[in-house]
Amino acid sequence: MDLSFFKLARRAASPRRDGLLSTQDLLNLNDTNSSYLRELTSPRNAEVDLVAVHGLNFANVAAFGVKTWSAGNRGEEKLWLQDFLPHRLPNVRVLLFGYNSNVAFNTSMMGLGDIADDLLHKLWTKRQVRQTLDCFLWE
Repeated sequence: MDLSFFKLARRAASPRRDGLLSTQDLLNLNDTNSSYLRELTSPRNAEVDLVAVHGLNFANVAAFGVKTWSAGNRGEEKLWLQDFLPHRLPNVRVLLFGYNSNVAFNTSMMGLGDIADDLLHKLWTKRQVRQTLDCFLWE
């Protein structure tokens, strides 16, 4: 049984001030076989949603969706979408869409159309929740 999720959950008990996961926590997630739409930045005054979508995972690399956009030495990696982009585009909410893009092992039964539908559904849902929270919390 893989207990990495529980270790991460325990470590994440002290999240960043904005409530989002750090680059290191994102890299430690083993979510290669699942689909997600994760907020990397969430400015209150966001005018645009930028959604990053990774390519094919030929080597079955864990946390491929995050590693695609990361660089640096192990333990000091930087996720440029989260660590650098917000300084240049402060009014942009940055989201990362991850999906099972393995092509050799543990491949997905979903086709490209299914993955696109999944992304659109997750984005629509996240926007609905955000609009509800914005109306409830800020107005």
